[in-house]
Amino acid sequence: MDGRCVVCGEPERAAEPGVPEEYFPGEWCHLSCLNSPEGVAWRRRRAAGDPGFARYLRLSTMGLDVECPACGRGCAIFPKARGMGAGTWEVCCDRCHRIALLDGYAHPAEYEGLVEAEDEFLLRAEGEWKRRVAALAAAANATLPQPGCDCGGRFSVAAAPRCPRCHAVLLDSYFHYADLA
Repeated sequence: MDGRCVVCGEPERAAEPGVPEEYFPGEWCHLSCLNSPEGVAWRRRRAAGDPGFARYLRLSTMGLDVECPACGRGCAIFPKARGMGAGTWEVCCDRCHRIALLDGYAHPAEYEGLVEAEDEFLLRAEGEWKRRVAALAAAANATLPQPGCDCGGRFSVAAAPRCPRCHAVLLDSYFHYADLA
């Protein structure tokens, strides 16, 4: 990688990979700097000065605690297809909080289309991501091993995450799922 670590200012080290900063193309940090106290402070400073980056950090956080707007109870939202085993896409029910899984290895075109739409969603609040997901839903929903949910709803890549208690929509997103906090 070119340049220097945004956290410590040192060049890349042969024994330690650089981690690219998705929100700021061309910027990176050492793996050891990523979650260090200095790395956390760097992200906080950047988020304080850039509302778009603050939104990106919040929406890409695993297990983000949220309050249901309908029942007021606490739950957590998780971004889809993140971390280890990210070859599946969690697909929400359009009536309740349950999820099904889209196998990204068996359906790479649909999976890649969703990942590209998610990138747009994370980087910009506005955009074509809703239209793109709606267009992908017809093809992707047909590949699900179980299209219907036990509650009578349907699983869809164009369904928003819902509260595990009252089933109200928690977030205007097709890129998150919900669970109890």
